[in-house]
Amino acid sequence: MKSPACKRLIFSLCLCGIVPLLSLAGAQTLDIASLQKAASQGDAQFQLKLAKAYDRGEGVARDEAVAAQWYRKAAEQGNANAQNNLGSLYHEGNGVRQDDAEAVTWFRKAAGQGDAIAEDNLGKEIAAGLGAQRDYKEALAWFQKAAALGQTDALFEIGVIYSKGGFGVKRDLPEAVTWLRKAANAGSVSAGNLLGEIYERGLGAKPDFAQAAEWYRKAAEAGDAVAQYNLGILCSRGLGVEKSPARMYLWLSLSAEQGYLPASHDLPILKESLMSDEDVSDGDRLLEGWRAKHTLANPSTAGKE
Repeated sequence: MKSPACKRLIFSLCLCGIVPLLSLAGAQTLDIASLQKAASQGDAQFQLKLAKAYDRGEGVARDEAVAAQWYRKAAEQGNANAQNNLGSLYHEGNGVRQDDAEAVTWFRKAAGQGDAIAEDNLGKEIAAGLGAQRDYKEALAWFQKAAALGQTDALFEIGVIYSKGGFGVKRDLPEAVTWLRKAANAGSVSAGNLLGEIYERGLGAKPDFAQAAEWYRKAAEAGDAVAQYNLGILCSRGLGVEKSPARMYLWLSLSAEQGYLPASHDLPILKESLMSDEDVSDGDRLLEGWRAKHTLANPSTAGKE
């Protein structure tokens, strides 16, 4: 379900000669035999490169167990990138036995070297009580470090912690909104949806359905299934937006197509109770127009580099 992460190590041809260019556009291929030879000589950077090749199936058949072996070799030499990616494999149970305590060990090593993705991953483990005692205060500290280094997801996680409170952190909805706005403006669709929920429910203030609808819309248009459902429900009731059975049908249909169960459950009920034949026709046209303009992006490789 994951696609390659965007951070890659680039090796100079003049230094190692093992990453030949394929085209002027910059496409690359890997000479796996040469890479394995270099990695076998103990160079952590080449071990990391080889691990990523097996992890992603680039130039070689994908094999996460072999990837884990090479990540470990590089990680044991102190390579923060390898430490983080090995921790991710333990968290996911890919190529190794699933073990969150082991994941925390490796995330902590990488985070201690200032790796932003590892700081974010470590915060998530601690916030969830996976492999370590749940402690929002410690998790918050790691998220703040990651956010300072530009990790957008950490902005969202800080907002989540302040919106919940507990485990060493006082609930603070204004602070939550501040961080969630930062995350949403940086592209986090999950933050947009959570902002919508806060405004819709009026947590700490009166409900603001117009604000809720606006944040749901941003996240829904970015493909978030929960936000699509939430926006569809507002459209069905005319809360914060013009009441529109056709737009309700559009957003719930898109949400249901992504497997969001509340949408799959509610859509036929609301269609039967709220929609005329003309509404259905209008909804189908909206849905067809949406599909012609949008394709859902493939999910990214969360937590890896």
